[in-house]
Amino acid sequence: MRWMAAASAAMAAWMAFGPATRRRPIDGRLVVATVGVALAGASVGLGAGADVMVAIAIGTVAGLLVPGIAASRARRRRQSAQAIWPDFLATLRARLAAGEPLPAATRVAAQRSGRRFERLAHELEPPHAVRGFAATLAAVRAEWDDPIADKVLGTLAIAADSGGSRVDEVLAALSASVADELRLRLAHEAATTQQRLTALVALVAPWVLLLLTVATNPAAAAAFAAPGGRVVVGGGLAATVTGFVLTHRALRLAETPRAGA
Repeated sequence: MRWMAAASAAMAAWMAFGPATRRRPIDGRLVVATVGVALAGASVGLGAGADVMVAIAIGTVAGLLVPGIAASRARRRRQSAQAIWPDFLATLRARLAAGEPLPAATRVAAQRSGRRFERLAHELEPPHAVRGFAATLAAVRAEWDDPIADKVLGTLAIAADSGGSRVDEVLAALSASVADELRLRLAHEAATTQQRLTALVALVAPWVLLLLTVATNPAAAAAFAAPGGRVVVGGGLAATVTGFVLTHRALRLAETPRAGA
């Protein structure tokens, strides 16, 4: 049944990393994990006495869980990183009020803002700051998948070019904007968490029940192995995969696009 395992892994990998995620670079380790879980799921299905079609479906659904979990973890990491920006801006404004120039104040604020900002602080150190303040900010923000970083660092670059007494006013408005955006994001996340859990149950539960059914009921296993049963399983798999793709796209629509991305 090598072709069955290959089909299951290929289907899961394509649906997870195909058209729905084409704008972002593919993580090789995530692809390997998806294929591995898909193969394991298909093997479990075969070991439980399931038909080839049922095993392919179970392997595909199991593989789809991997990018879903990875996306959830990445979203939590982004939220944790974004929560630091108000403190960063508060420190920055305090240093500017003390008379420090904007690049030095930005470096100190980055040094006091945790590990995520170590790269920014390092690049702004005098021995390394050879590209200029605005160029350094542009290089750092290009590495961060964070729309708020685009907003903050882009504004700082413009403030450095314009200078003058209005810098504090600009930063005050920026601080208020970032705080409001974070509050809206937290409210949105709280409102959609239950929906995500419901969608996960709707995705997994039917296939867990199908696996248990074919593993404990030989008559049911024979029914799903018949042509009509395979049509039912294939239709269910198509509906599950379609729901996964649409849900993924809907979550992408809720993300703030990156400036210049």
